[in-house]
Amino acid sequence: NYPPTPQQIMSMAYAVACICFHADLPINASTVMTHAEIAKVDNYGIESDDPEKKWDLLVLPGTPMSGGDYIRSLAKAYLAKLKRDREKLSLALAKQ
Repeated sequence: NYPPTPQQIMSMAYAVACICFHADLPINASTVMTHAEIAKVDNYGIESDDPEKKWDLLVLPGTPMSGGDYIRSLAKAYLAKLKRDREKLSLALAKQ
């Protein structure tokens, strides 16, 4: 009944970025999926009549794209920043 708040969405995206950064994984629809996206892959799509189905993050209010695409786009921006920060740190350490 209650969609995630903008802060929760940003936190999810940051967590995805950190995991992918440390695991050296790219962020795309094959490596990072929402519950709704993997359910579709597993033939447990939105058309399922299972009473316990959940479509969390399929749609996020106020976003112009699917929940998964939106979270991945935010996570990619965080990942780019993590990589830039690592590069800056490496350069600073090399100067010492």
